[in-house]
Amino acid sequence: MLEKARLDHDLDARRKTLGQLQDIFSKKIPAVFLYRPSYTFALSKEVQNASFENLATISDRFASIASWYAKVDRDLKEGTTPWTFVKWIFSQF
Repeated sequence: MLEKARLDHDLDARRKTLGQLQDIFSKKIPAVFLYRPSYTFALSKEVQNASFENLATISDRFASIASWYAKVDRDLKEGTTPWTFVKWIFSQF
């Protein structure tokens, strides 16, 4: 059950599995966890929406990579205007 919870990326399913596991532990007390590793790594300040909660393994740090983004300031190149873009769009038809 612990391995299933670690591999499951669906948060609700993971909580359900861990809840079942917690019930088993509270009834049978088969083991006591004394250690949970902490992972440290660097990430640029430009990267936004990166979440690193509940890392079971070091590779879990990329579990939410699809939602990461970096805010980029976009400036027009010299000699162009917003109308340049509009003209280009209409020239594609």
